[in-house]
Amino acid sequence: MSLGLLLEEYPLEQGLAELATYLKLATSDVTSATDVLFDEADGYPYLRQRAAVDGEAELPRLIQRRQLSYPVSLILVLLRKRLAEFDATGGDTRLVVSRDQVADQVPLFLSDTANEARLLDRIDAHLNKVIELGFLRRRRDRMTSSKCAAF
Repeated sequence: MSLGLLLEEYPLEQGLAELATYLKLATSDVTSATDVLFDEADGYPYLRQRAAVDGEAELPRLIQRRQLSYPVSLILVLLRKRLAEFDATGGDTRLVVSRDQVADQVPLFLSDTANEARLLDRIDAHLNKVIELGFLRRRRDRMTSSKCAAF
């Protein structure tokens, strides 16, 4: 991306300090604007954007943040727990989880409802959001029917 296109998309709001920061980023590695942190407990690295230093402008977000609903966050936490348990067993390299397995765990944390069909529809909608965000992929093979999806 050229500097002209960058300034068209993100007009300068903080003056020369912002322009100098853009130029510094253009001549250096993008990782200079991020820190790679390693979570010892989980064994996974993640990126965090560095805060602006005195004399530098605040950069636009390099790492996207998304606000998630409670049910989507819940599904992600339950899947992360399941993945940690799966990794601890040292079995296969790929974890396959069925929709029914997720649907069995989620209602424990959601408000009670007498309509089970409606609850399953809501869980399906939340699972579709998790797929849309890229945390899961729907598995398509002859072992799974459309009624009992696996991820």
